Amino acid sequence: MKRYVRPDPMNVQTCQLKPDSIAPIDGVLDNHPTDGQPCYRFDVPDSVPNKNGAWLWIEWPKGSGFAPIAQHGLLDTVTTGGGGFECDIFRGQKVGAVRPFRLDGHFPRYIDDGTEMLINNSTGFRAFPRFVAGEFGKLDAFCASLQANRFNMLRVFLLGDTKFYADPAMWWRLVPAEVPRYYELLAEFVGSYLPQFGLYPDLVCCTQTQTLIPDPAGQVRHVRSVMDAMWDKYGLVSFVNEHGIYDNTVDGSVLLLQKPIGASFLLSTGSLDSSNRAPFLPLHDHIEEHFNDSNEWQRKCKDVMDDGNARDRGGYVSETTRTDKEDAAVGRTRALAHYEDNANVATSMTMAALLHTTEGKNADPFDYSLPHVDAHNRGVNRGGLAYRRGRYHRDEVPPAGLIRQYYMTLDGLGTHPIPVGM
Repeated sequence: MKRYVRPDPMNVQTCQLKPDSIAPIDGVLDNHPTDGQPCYRFDVPDSVPNKNGAWLWIEWPKGSGFAPIAQHGLLDTVTTGGGGFECDIFRGQKVGAVRPFRLDGHFPRYIDDGTEMLINNSTGFRAFPRFVAGEFGKLDAFCASLQANRFNMLRVFLLGDTKFYADPAMWWRLVPAEVPRYYELLAEFVGSYLPQFGLYPDLVCCTQTQTLIPDPAGQVRHVRSVMDAMWDKYGLVSFVNEHGIYDNTVDGSVLLLQKPIGASFLLSTGSLDSSNRAPFLPLHDHIEEHFNDSNEWQRKCKDVMDDGNARDRGGYVSETTRTDKEDAAVGRTRALAHYEDNANVATSMTMAALLHTTEGKNADPFDYSLPHVDAHNRGVNRGGLAYRRGRYHRDEVPPAGLIRQYYMTLDGLGTHPIPVGM
């Protein structure tokens, strides 16, 4: 007796019927005899008793974002044209969800309803290394803490070896040539794992490049493979982190790579150094700049906005001064004001706000940085869409008060000069 099922979508990895009385039966691609539509056919032996129990197992490829289906029913092997699982459509359900978005001018916008999007990003450098290593206890808890604290993007390193840290708890190593199915795992990570927590990926292709992938052709293959894995995903991709320092430098052939035609992610060249003032050329979809000095937070988001205006690009500060245990213990009041004001201006003037923490670097659940998380989100809430009304396109000046607060010191002493005109 032939029995038919139709998964939706049809590109399944496994379609199997498991009657209770015999070994599993693999589905065979076929067209249904009634309507001619594609389906899977099971050839059920005559020895299977009528009304025998059976499990239907449908599994889509890893990285597709669809949860597997396991459904039990009674298998009618007698009635022609009827019976358990006959001509049923089994629609896959997405695991988690993120909404498609695009860059509209200098700010992201959701595609489905046209509303502007606020990107609230966190460092999570070790997230993919933990995923590859199967360390889901800590990784699940970390991503759940991001979701609970209203982050919707995670900045992740795809190459590195961190044994330069004194603390062994911070050590990890990730090199594509050493990981079987590296790019398949990456597609699964960005396509199905992160969306469970409402997180978009912000992928950094290269760090410690000269040590870990010294061959320029190998660097090109790596970056191209990352872009292929991200082709139909929504998020950010950058070629390199802090190209000008350490051994992060990538070959010029990498910098000249173009985003694949039809790709939905946003691409940047990356960051130039730990505190770059100018955009890293050549430009792609958006600009990234860093600051890691405590005296820079007053101007950096304004710099990125100005650079984006001058070059007609979106932009954001993709690494900020990091909070750590010492920062949380000493000078906490100053640090909290710093994080709140930075997030306020970042969401008002740039395409994203990013929180940089030691927990984020190591993909650990927030602990001692929780006050900084709260301060950051206060800044996100009081900035953002309300301040974007003027759009800040070239030749437009943002509200004076918004910039003025950045040139005031956090300790209230007012020792930083306010620029003329502010």
